[in-house]
Amino acid sequence: MINLGRIIAVDMGTSSAKVVRGRRSGNAIAVDRYANIPLPVGYKSFDAIKDKDAVVRAMKPALADAGIKRGRCILSVSTSDIIARPMVLPDMPEPSLKENIMYELNQYMPVDTEKYAVDYKAVRDTEDDSSAARMYIIAAAVSRTLLKDAVEIMHGLGLDVYAIDLDFNALARFFTFIDNVEHTADKDDSMVIDIGHEFVQVIIYNADKIYINRIINSGSYDIDVMVANTLDSNPTDVSDMKYSPSPDAQHEVYDAVINVFESIAAEIIRIMDYFNARYRGHAIERIYLSGGGAYINGIDEYIGQALGIPVSVPKPGQWLKLRKQQDEDNFDIPNFATALGLLLKGE
Repeated sequence: MINLGRIIAVDMGTSSAKVVRGRRSGNAIAVDRYANIPLPVGYKSFDAIKDKDAVVRAMKPALADAGIKRGRCILSVSTSDIIARPMVLPDMPEPSLKENIMYELNQYMPVDTEKYAVDYKAVRDTEDDSSAARMYIIAAAVSRTLLKDAVEIMHGLGLDVYAIDLDFNALARFFTFIDNVEHTADKDDSMVIDIGHEFVQVIIYNADKIYINRIINSGSYDIDVMVANTLDSNPTDVSDMKYSPSPDAQHEVYDAVINVFESIAAEIIRIMDYFNARYRGHAIERIYLSGGGAYINGIDEYIGQALGIPVSVPKPGQWLKLRKQQDEDNFDIPNFATALGLLLKGE
């Protein structure tokens, strides 16, 4: 584990950066500063950040207002241009494991190691004490240029990048923490549906094992576009309607939400079918929603009915310690879930 004491976690999403400063304190996460900072529209492509100076100009004053200045940070950059592959391999020494992981990744999709940085998380199956013990692995490849650009932005903000993590790994870590502190952790498997601006990320995990990570290329922005087209407006002006539609636009918003999430739900069902076939004997017992789209009007009920599994949106509890009461009232946990998971990496 990284032992930094109080650290800064930066989750660079597709439309905003979520930044928190704090640390784990026993069975709680103590947060003393935070900021949700809108980023320039289209600030990055799939594999690079187009205008690093514009991002620094957007973030620097917002961080100053939040009281977040120089320090060491853990960074995550959200992108749909990620090659993520779950694997189950026999337990083996590290050099052989790395060689086999690279072989499997290249079977899935040829990975140019000049262009992509490759990392993996391997967890031994502790329930299997036989000589044929297995390793549960999630391997990922991310654009080196994108990571380099993001690190340069952090330096421009006076932040020293101590570690880089993947957003799906941070999310699984955060919700495993929630399970543990709320005494609901058991042998059942869980799913996180992270509803972002441009895409939805689906993660199936159990404690420290990540079984599945998939990207669905539809997000809350698609709802904005559909509502804007119906109302002859632009997506930016109607973006808040999906959370609290006005009476005269309720029908249009409802239709947009259903149209987008019917296709997303169909993709999630396919992911669940794949999981059930690959990991026989496992069962998803709970679903968490995170990301900016978690509060879309009625989305938790719709997903729960479509998938037939209880759905919950994380809310403040005894596990979250904030400086002031007004912070507790304003702190949007689904939006900050990835950043909180990054903080837990520094415990």
